[in-house]
Amino acid sequence: MYFYDVGLAGWLAGIRDGSQWAAHPLRGAFFETMVVSDLVKTSMAAAPDTEWYFWSSPSGVEVDLVERRGTEVLGHEIKAGATFRPEQVKNLLSWSTLSGVPPENLTLHYDGNEEFVHKGIRIRPWRLG
Repeated sequence: MYFYDVGLAGWLAGIRDGSQWAAHPLRGAFFETMVVSDLVKTSMAAAPDTEWYFWSSPSGVEVDLVERRGTEVLGHEIKAGATFRPEQVKNLLSWSTLSGVPPENLTLHYDGNEEFVHKGIRIRPWRLG
């Protein structure tokens, strides 16, 4: 479940100051929720027929967001860290193999500043959408 107003969710979790976000134990969940909210809201304006899903396998492999626009399928993984690590795309690569969705349709959104491609997957700062 995603709580689209991350500021309100933070307030309800006891965050009262901007400096508390970085060390809060729910930082990753709040970050993921914020990015999901931004992606969904942007698509509602640009491509209102877009469908969004969460994907999980019985073995525990998960993809944070699966986006379907007509016949096009995209996968999104979200990581709160400011530094990219290659193991962060493991679930996307597994899902790509299982689903047949090519790596160029996959994106890892993270809290860093560099945009690049790793194993065919777009690595994007969340600020770029």
